[in-house]
Amino acid sequence: MALLGIGKKASIDQFNLKDLRKARIEEEVKYDIYMGVLKTANDRYEGYKRAASQPGRADYEIERAAMEMASWAKKKRSTIKQIREVQAKTRVVDSITLVVESKQELTQHGIWNKLHKMGSEEMVKGTVKIASMLKERDHTYEAISNALDTGVDDVVIEAEKDSDEQKATEEILAMRNSL
Repeated sequence: MALLGIGKKASIDQFNLKDLRKARIEEEVKYDIYMGVLKTANDRYEGYKRAASQPGRADYEIERAAMEMASWAKKKRSTIKQIREVQAKTRVVDSITLVVESKQELTQHGIWNKLHKMGSEEMVKGTVKIASMLKERDHTYEAISNALDTGVDDVVIEAEKDSDEQKATEEILAMRNSL
């Protein structure tokens, strides 16, 4: 697992609060950058749509705008995927931080030792689960649904190109007809 440099033989004992806080700040910066990219992509998409929908635009101008809109639509989707990945990493960093901060309590209950013995993927999932329970003050340790499920799908595929351009063209013509 490449997340935070966690290798297959990573241990919960390898994390310190200073590094975790630095990782958190790095994820916040990435999030802010991606949100700026998303805003630009949205603005450009809408700008091409508005410009191409003006009366008197030639078919080739509409086609060109539709191609640009399709390109920006793909950029929006890829950026949203990156934002979701950053959000998932941030949740993991926050969870590991909370668990490391609670080391003493968890050691007293034998939980730290269990985390120490886990493989890296199990340990990350375990820390997320434990952090959720600590936040909710749910010390019954009931099963928590998969907290790492980010719902990220790889939606940028070549087959979408034509449908994106067609959708963009339809949006332009609809806006043109409404003027």
